[in-house]
Amino acid sequence: MLRIQSCFAARFVLIALAPGVLLAAQSTSSAAPPLPLNDRIKTLNAIFSDQWEDRLKHEPEFASSIGDKRYNDQLSDLSVQNLNFFHEVLSR
Repeated sequence: MLRIQSCFAARFVLIALAPGVLLAAQSTSSAAPPLPLNDRIKTLNAIFSDQWEDRLKHEPEFASSIGDKRYNDQLSDLSVQNLNFFHEVLSR
């Protein structure tokens, strides 16, 4: 359970850093003109939306608890194989 929480903590950190990464990427690229504000907002919202959908997919109990019925027929995969996979992904 601790490894799963650390996986989501890592995702949270990545999401928290997303605006800074987008700003840094924009400021370091002097050849390309900056994207308009609306395009940057859409990009950031797409990142947040993808992260939210990924959380719902990997935490079906949470999705059901907030009223999302798409994952009612599933349970979280707490197998050793899946936990090792998440550990491998996070250690890259």
